[in-house]
Amino acid sequence: TTTTTTTTPVHAAALQAMSCTVRNHDMAEKIFCMNQEAIKMMESALGMYSHSDATESNSNAYISRSTQQQPLPVPTDALKRKALFFIQALVTSDSSDACRVCLFQRSIQYVSTWYLDPSLQSHADIRETTLSMLTRILDQKKSVNAILDVKSYLVDLGVRRVQELRSLQEGEEKEMMSEELELWELLMSQLATAVRDEFNPNRNAEERLLLSMQKDDQVDTLPQ
Repeated sequence: TTTTTTTTPVHAAALQAMSCTVRNHDMAEKIFCMNQEAIKMMESALGMYSHSDATESNSNAYISRSTQQQPLPVPTDALKRKALFFIQALVTSDSSDACRVCLFQRSIQYVSTWYLDPSLQSHADIRETTLSMLTRILDQKKSVNAILDVKSYLVDLGVRRVQELRSLQEGEEKEMMSEELELWELLMSQLATAVRDEFNPNRNAEERLLLSMQKDDQVDTLPQ
C-alpha cells in the first residue's frame, strides 16, 4: 500500500513559489533542470516515491530499484497539480530541447501511466493537464520517445476512454468530459503518426545517436 501520511499545504506553497520564480526565465529554467535534486523533488511531488515496493502490487520497477528504505509521504492533489503544471511548462517552453524532455522522461512516463486512468486518478483536471502535456510534447517533436515507450498502454487505455466518453448521455456530465474526450482523440491521432527520435529525419546523425542511447536507460513505469 501507499503511506497514509500526506504532505502539507506548505509543500504545495513552496513548489508554487519555486515555479513562479523559474518559469518563463530561460536561464532560470536551464539552471533548475541541471540540478538532479530538483528533478527528484519534482518526481517526489508527483508521488513517484510514495509507493511501498515491498507491498504495492502495482509498484514501478524504478521504485523497487531505488535506495529508499521507506516510501515518502503521499503528495496532496494540490501538490500533484502544481508539479504537473511546472513540468509541463519546463518541457514545452521555448527554451526546452530534446535533452530537457529526456531529463523528465521518468516523470512523463509516470503521469502517462498513473494520471490518466480514472481508476487511478479520479480528478478530471489532473487527467486533462496530463493529456495536454503529452499532446504538446508530441506536437513539438523535441523528443517523443518517453511517450512512445508507453504507447501500447496509452492506446489501450485511450480506446477504452474514448468509447466510454462518447457513450455518455447528453447532459452536464458529457459536457464536463468534453475537454478530456477532445484531448484523448488528439493524442490517439498523434500516436498513430509519431516517429521515434532516432528515426526523425529532421535530426542530425549525432542527435539521433544520443537519443537512441537514452533507450538503454528506460525503466518500466506501467501499473501491474
